[in-house]
Amino acid sequence: MDCSFKKTIGSECGSYYSDSTLLPLNSCYVDIMSHLVVLGISGKRGLSGTGQVSERDLILNRVGLFGESKEFISALKICPKHRKELSTDWPGKKRYKCGYPTHKGIAKQINNPRCINLNFSQEIFKQHGAVLPARTGSSEQVSSGDTDEASTVSSQASCHSIPENEISIWSDKVQVQEEKRKVLNDTVQTLTDGETSPILYTLNTTWDDISSTQQKYYQRKAKETTMAVLSVISPGQEEKLWHAVRKEATIGSAQESSTRRKKFDPSSPIIDSLVKAYEQATSCQTKRQILSIFANDFTRPELTNLIPSLTKWKIDQARQHACDIGKGQTLVSEPVHRRRISTSQVQHFADFISHPEMAPDVAFGTKTLKLDSGDSTIPAVT
Repeated sequence: MDCSFKKTIGSECGSYYSDSTLLPLNSCYVDIMSHLVVLGISGKRGLSGTGQVSERDLILNRVGLFGESKEFISALKICPKHRKELSTDWPGKKRYKCGYPTHKGIAKQINNPRCINLNFSQEIFKQHGAVLPARTGSSEQVSSGDTDEASTVSSQASCHSIPENEISIWSDKVQVQEEKRKVLNDTVQTLTDGETSPILYTLNTTWDDISSTQQKYYQRKAKETTMAVLSVISPGQEEKLWHAVRKEATIGSAQESSTRRKKFDPSSPIIDSLVKAYEQATSCQTKRQILSIFANDFTRPELTNLIPSLTKWKIDQARQHACDIGKGQTLVSEPVHRRRISTSQVQHFADFISHPEMAPDVAFGTKTLKLDSGDSTIPAVT
């Protein structure tokens, strides 16, 4: 009885008590989140966000199978012995040393030990190609040993020190950041025809806490992303457009100025006269015209205080009138002539009644034919 994990683990397959059945790995769906909590592993909220971590998830993590296809995983089989050894009976490694790949010397010492969880284990595999199973010990500051730019940025962005009771929330946050970063990278790759390297890390600490090397990395990636967008808006003039944008005030102040309203005293004579004119108007259209004069200068609660009979719909209609027609402007309605008979039918009728055999004309006089579209003068007929 050989399972799919015999060569990976390097031990013989076997039974567990009386159980000797070789099972598909996908059948190991028992939730072991409580077991991880007892071991001090914050874990993650499950691959599908269901709040569960199954035996299968933990077994795949501990043998270093990350990102494998569903077809590959469905073909795996496991014996009872290896199932227990890779899940609840896994001995793990000594926790008095940090398992982070780039930590050397004194950085290996653990002052405040904590366990690597499933998400962190996968992040380390992506960055360094090293398999550190869940429950491997790590130091409180996992980023102190990184020296190159990518490792340094990664350690500060993704591996910053986090309290134990917040790690599970942090794990979900990392997943969301990965998804958003992938969308951004795909977009930039499309805009630049693959000439820009992807953004590998997200800054999860304050700007002042990172080194100058890290700051240069984020500045470079931000500039590349910005220029990629500007190249679509104004090809060949990215720098000019960027300088024009920077001349403006900050984005926040620009938004505030665009939404800033004029301040009027509700008790001023002008507003009081407009309110009285609105209340005395008999036509809905006239009321809308009057309200459009000052509807954009007050908030909805302020308007309802001035005119208690106002509704949200009336205020929105008045603001729309001010935008489309103009403040206080009259809506000009043009007459619409409906043609119940087609032009060809009218022409056929005119030809019929003016035919000499039906209505011979006389040598003098005219008549006026009244139509919906206007009057038409025709010869007098008998």
